[in-house]
Amino acid sequence: MTYPPEFTLRLNNSPSIHYCEPWWRWSPPPLPDYDLWCVLEGEGEIHLADRSYALHPGMCFILSPGETPAATQNPRHRLVVFYAHFEPLDSAGKMIRPQEMRLPGQGIDLTDRPFFDEQARRCAAYAALDGDLLAHRQASLALVQMLLYLWEEASRPTVNPLDRRLREIGTEIRGNPGADWPIELQAKRACLSRSQYSRRFVRLYGISPTRFVIRSRLERATQLLSETDMTVREVADVLGYRDLFFFSRQYREYFGVTPGTVRRR
Repeated sequence: MTYPPEFTLRLNNSPSIHYCEPWWRWSPPPLPDYDLWCVLEGEGEIHLADRSYALHPGMCFILSPGETPAATQNPRHRLVVFYAHFEPLDSAGKMIRPQEMRLPGQGIDLTDRPFFDEQARRCAAYAALDGDLLAHRQASLALVQMLLYLWEEASRPTVNPLDRRLREIGTEIRGNPGADWPIELQAKRACLSRSQYSRRFVRLYGISPTRFVIRSRLERATQLLSETDMTVREVADVLGYRDLFFFSRQYREYFGVTPGTVRRR
């Protein structure tokens, strides 16, 4: 993955969501700064250098200083766009040049549009509170989050729908490890046989579904033992262990110490 440099940013305008007028055509002079330009609704076309892109909801561009974009819209499906002009700054407060920013490619298609749209609307709402320093800072941070998300979208391999379902299952297991997690139920949710599910799970997480559940329970046990006043027996019980001796033995095999030792610390 290509990471951007460490940066903060300075807003050069008030980030806004713009409902394009019926006869709108965009042909600005060479841009003086960076411009995050994203389509929230509608259809159209944008020309950058020697390339054209068909515009649709969820398509984003990070335009660099000096670029001369030209865009039009479908009058039957008018564009709604988010835009924000900014300057990325290094630790010394100097503007980072385009060749140093290692920008992701243009025409980035979002996989999580609800998240990004919400960030765009938050950014625009905060920016509208002119003179409110806290709101201005939150608008800047929301824009940083949007930019970092675009780097992730452009750099990570595309996640296929099956792996996305497995990630959702893994997230739920970690969030509620004390629940009953039979492999048959997990496989059914992934629309796979038990053997297919196990193989795919190992490929994604590096361990079997059973070991993943155990690890999630024991990691949560450490947090409960360290940060609450729950007894070892109470922790074992809420995490699905009916045999306290078995819980203690499994915990020691995994971490090298007993849960009682962690609780006393």
